[in-house]
Amino acid sequence: METNLTSGNGNSSSNGTFETWFGGPPADVSAQAGIQLRAFFLNLAVSLSLFAFAILAFFLLKSAAIGRRIYQPKTYLVQERLRVDAVPADPIRWIRRIFSIRDDELKRKCGLDGYFFIRFLRAILLIFVPLMVVVVTVLLPINYNKGKGNNFHNTTDGSRSQWNVA
Repeated sequence: METNLTSGNGNSSSNGTFETWFGGPPADVSAQAGIQLRAFFLNLAVSLSLFAFAILAFFLLKSAAIGRRIYQPKTYLVQERLRVDAVPADPIRWIRRIFSIRDDELKRKCGLDGYFFIRFLRAILLIFVPLMVVVVTVLLPINYNKGKGNNFHNTTDGSRSQWNVA
Protein backbone atom coordinates (compact mmCIF):
# COMPACT_ATOMS: atom_id res chain seq x y z
CA MET A 1 0.00 0.00 0.00
CA GLU A 2 1.32 3.42 -0.91
CA THR A 3 1.63 5.94 1.91
CA ASN A 4 1.37 9.46 0.64
CA LEU A 5 1.56 11.82 3.60
CA THR A 6 1.06 15.46 2.80
CA SER A 7 2.74 18.43 4.40
CA GLY A 8 -0.43 20.06 5.64
CA ASN A 9 -1.94 21.51 2.46
CA GLY A 10 -4.34 18.59 2.00
CA ASN A 11 -3.49 17.99 -1.68
CA SER A 12 -3.03 14.26 -1.97
CA SER A 13 -4.66 11.21 -3.40
CA SER A 14 -7.29 9.42 -1.30
CA ASN A 15 -5.47 6.06 -1.32
CA GLY A 16 -3.50 5.67 1.93
CA THR A 17 -3.30 9.36 2.80
CA PHE A 18 -2.96 10.94 6.20
CA GLU A 19 -6.59 12.10 6.02
CA THR A 20 -7.83 8.57 5.39
CA TRP A 21 -5.80 7.00 8.18
CA PHE A 22 -6.28 9.63 10.89
CA GLY A 23 -9.54 11.33 9.94
CA GLY A 24 -8.21 14.73 8.92
CA PRO A 25 -5.23 16.73 7.72
CA PRO A 26 -2.14 16.96 9.90
CA ALA A 27 -2.40 19.74 12.46
CA ASP A 28 -0.10 22.70 12.69
CA VAL A 29 1.65 21.83 15.95
CA SER A 30 3.41 25.16 16.17
CA ALA A 31 0.04 26.79 16.90
CA GLN A 32 -0.57 24.29 19.72
CA ALA A 33 2.81 24.67 21.45
CA GLY A 34 2.88 25.41 25.16
CA ILE A 35 0.27 24.67 27.77
CA GLN A 36 -2.94 26.59 28.24
CA LEU A 37 -3.76 27.82 31.72
CA ARG A 38 -7.22 26.28 31.67
CA ALA A 39 -5.87 22.86 30.68
CA PHE A 40 -3.20 23.11 33.38
CA PHE A 41 -5.75 23.82 36.12
CA LEU A 42 -8.04 21.07 34.85
CA ASN A 43 -5.22 18.54 34.96
CA LEU A 44 -4.18 19.82 38.38
CA ALA A 45 -7.73 19.45 39.71
CA VAL A 46 -8.07 15.91 38.38
CA SER A 47 -4.69 14.91 39.80
CA LEU A 48 -5.43 16.42 43.21
CA SER A 49 -8.83 14.75 43.40
CA LEU A 50 -7.33 11.34 42.54
CA PHE A 51 -4.61 11.94 45.11
CA ALA A 52 -7.20 12.87 47.76
CA PHE A 53 -9.23 9.77 46.94
CA ALA A 54 -6.18 7.50 47.25
CA ILE A 55 -5.07 9.08 50.54
CA LEU A 56 -8.60 8.89 51.97
CA ALA A 57 -8.89 5.23 50.95
CA PHE A 58 -5.51 4.48 52.54
CA PHE A 59 -6.38 6.17 55.84
CA LEU A 60 -9.79 4.46 56.01
CA LEU A 61 -8.29 1.07 55.24
CA LYS A 62 -5.39 1.64 57.65
CA SER A 63 -7.72 2.37 60.54
CA ALA A 64 -10.00 -0.63 59.82
CA ALA A 65 -9.42 -4.03 61.40
CA ILE A 66 -8.28 -5.62 58.13
CA GLY A 67 -5.97 -2.67 57.50
CA ARG A 68 -4.20 -3.22 60.81
CA ARG A 69 -3.44 -6.79 59.75
CA ILE A 70 -2.11 -5.55 56.39
CA TYR A 71 -0.24 -2.38 57.38
CA GLN A 72 0.74 -3.03 61.04
CA PRO A 73 1.20 -6.77 61.55
CA LYS A 74 4.22 -6.35 63.84
CA THR A 75 2.10 -4.52 66.42
CA TYR A 76 0.28 -7.68 67.52
CA LEU A 77 1.13 -10.76 65.41
CA VAL A 78 4.72 -11.35 66.55
CA GLN A 79 6.41 -12.25 69.83
CA GLU A 80 6.40 -9.65 72.58
CA ARG A 81 10.13 -8.84 72.23
CA LEU A 82 9.77 -8.12 68.48
CA ARG A 83 6.63 -5.98 68.68
CA VAL A 84 6.75 -2.37 67.62
CA ASP A 85 4.62 0.51 68.77
CA ALA A 86 1.51 1.13 66.72
CA VAL A 87 1.69 3.97 64.25
CA PRO A 88 -0.33 6.97 65.47
CA ALA A 89 -3.67 7.55 63.73
CA ASP A 90 -2.99 11.25 63.18
CA PRO A 91 -1.22 11.68 59.79
CA ILE A 92 1.08 14.45 61.06
CA ARG A 93 2.28 12.37 64.02
CA TRP A 94 2.52 9.35 61.70
CA ILE A 95 4.91 11.14 59.31
CA ARG A 96 6.87 12.57 62.24
CA ARG A 97 7.27 9.03 63.64
CA ILE A 98 8.78 7.82 60.38
CA PHE A 99 11.56 10.40 60.54
CA SER A 100 12.11 10.29 64.32
CA ILE A 101 12.60 6.56 64.80
CA ARG A 102 16.12 5.76 65.93
CA ASP A 103 18.37 3.63 63.75
CA ASP A 104 19.22 1.11 66.46
CA GLU A 105 15.52 0.55 67.21
CA LEU A 106 14.83 0.13 63.52
CA LYS A 107 17.61 -2.45 63.14
CA ARG A 108 16.44 -4.35 66.19
CA LYS A 109 12.75 -4.43 65.30
CA CYS A 110 12.79 -4.62 61.49
CA GLY A 111 16.11 -6.26 60.71
CA LEU A 112 18.80 -5.10 58.35
CA ASP A 113 16.56 -5.32 55.28
CA GLY A 114 13.98 -2.96 56.74
CA TYR A 115 16.67 -0.66 58.10
CA PHE A 116 18.46 -0.29 54.78
CA PHE A 117 15.20 0.09 52.88
CA ILE A 118 14.06 2.97 55.10
CA ARG A 119 17.52 4.49 54.98
CA PHE A 120 17.38 4.29 51.18
CA LEU A 121 13.95 5.98 51.14
CA ARG A 122 15.21 8.77 53.39
CA ALA A 123 18.20 9.33 51.08
CA ILE A 124 15.95 9.42 48.01
CA LEU A 125 13.74 12.01 49.71
CA LEU A 126 16.74 14.15 50.62
CA ILE A 127 17.97 14.06 47.02
CA PHE A 128 14.81 14.35 44.96
CA VAL A 129 12.56 16.70 46.94
CA PRO A 130 14.96 19.68 46.64
CA LEU A 131 15.59 18.74 43.02
CA MET A 132 11.83 18.68 42.39
CA VAL A 133 11.45 22.15 43.91
CA VAL A 134 14.14 23.56 41.62
CA VAL A 135 12.83 21.84 38.48
CA VAL A 136 9.21 22.85 39.09
CA THR A 137 10.15 26.48 39.72
CA VAL A 138 11.96 26.52 36.38
CA LEU A 139 9.45 24.57 34.27
CA LEU A 140 6.17 26.14 35.40
CA PRO A 141 7.07 29.66 34.18
CA ILE A 142 8.32 28.23 30.89
CA ASN A 143 5.03 26.36 30.40
CA TYR A 144 3.03 29.42 31.44
CA ASN A 145 4.78 31.51 28.77
CA LYS A 146 4.15 28.76 26.21
CA GLY A 147 7.85 28.31 25.58
CA LYS A 148 8.30 31.69 23.91
CA GLY A 149 11.80 32.41 22.71
CA ASN A 150 12.57 28.85 21.63
CA ASN A 151 13.81 29.62 18.12
CA PHE A 152 17.12 27.86 17.56
CA HIS A 153 19.70 29.21 15.16
CA ASN A 154 22.66 27.14 14.07
CA THR A 155 25.79 29.18 13.55
CA THR A 156 28.99 27.66 12.34
CA ASP A 157 32.12 29.52 13.26
CA GLY A 158 35.03 27.87 11.52
CA SER A 159 35.57 24.42 13.00
CA ARG A 160 32.86 24.50 15.68
CA SER A 161 29.09 24.49 15.53
CA GLN A 162 27.05 26.47 18.03
CA TRP A 163 23.31 26.60 18.82
CA ASN A 164 21.84 29.83 20.13
CA VAL A 165 18.39 30.50 21.51
CA ALA A 166 16.86 33.67 20.06
